[in-house]
Amino acid sequence: MRKKDLKQTLLLSKDRVDLNLIRKYINDFLDKKGMVEAELRDVEEILNARYERYGRLTLEDNVTYLTTGNYHNLIEGVECALACVQQKIKAFNKSFLEEDFFWDEVEKNWNNLGGLIGLLLEVENFNMIVYKQELELRLQEMCVEPMKYRDRDKHVTLYGKYSDVELQRVYDYIRANTHFWAEGNADSRNFKRIFSSYSVAGIKKIRIRNHRGAKAFIRSLVKCLTGSFDAKIVNLCFCDENGNSFNLAIHDRPSKNYMEIFSNLLMNA
Repeated sequence: MRKKDLKQTLLLSKDRVDLNLIRKYINDFLDKKGMVEAELRDVEEILNARYERYGRLTLEDNVTYLTTGNYHNLIEGVECALACVQQKIKAFNKSFLEEDFFWDEVEKNWNNLGGLIGLLLEVENFNMIVYKQELELRLQEMCVEPMKYRDRDKHVTLYGKYSDVELQRVYDYIRANTHFWAEGNADSRNFKRIFSSYSVAGIKKIRIRNHRGAKAFIRSLVKCLTGSFDAKIVNLCFCDENGNSFNLAIHDRPSKNYMEIFSNLLMNA
């Protein structure tokens, strides 16, 4: 398989491409830093071109469409009638982006040309964006000194800025008010150690029930407590009720609802 084959697959697919396929491709064909850098430039050029394909839609344009109801005009010579954009979004399977938040936004913006174009760009370029993020991660790894990189694997951390009192508040909420907390789980001491220590070597993983929305829940928790997200480290610290990895990746989105809940808990702690 040549490198361009994967990019073509990513561009044409109406389903989410398996992340393992993307990572295998990078491992098999992009084993040198210069090759990753060149591929990253190609992907960025493709994405830039695709983001300009519907022309420039200004706020004034969108207001005009909303007031007149005339969605069948052209913007800077590029066809982007509302009905056309709606049909393009319908072509994507609901499983492509499983997050309810995205499809809720689609529903809310169904008659808003500007908002719908933004969502269309997000979904039709999703696979390429994931590929770009994986290339960036691989490039970061290649720039780390070998010994330093090995040490990072041994001494990972989800170190955050919150105190034991604040972490206890979040821990208590998760146990009492969510259906994600699995039985026989980490105690509060272990939970606080994960988010307040510079090393999580030897920690007991947090077990999360593998219900719908579990990945978004974990993503929200980590984002709120640490302000960042490193998929490799998160997968070392979380598993499902049977001890299996969630294989969280950078493209897994947080839950808007839990982001608000955790933010309010920490704000009021």
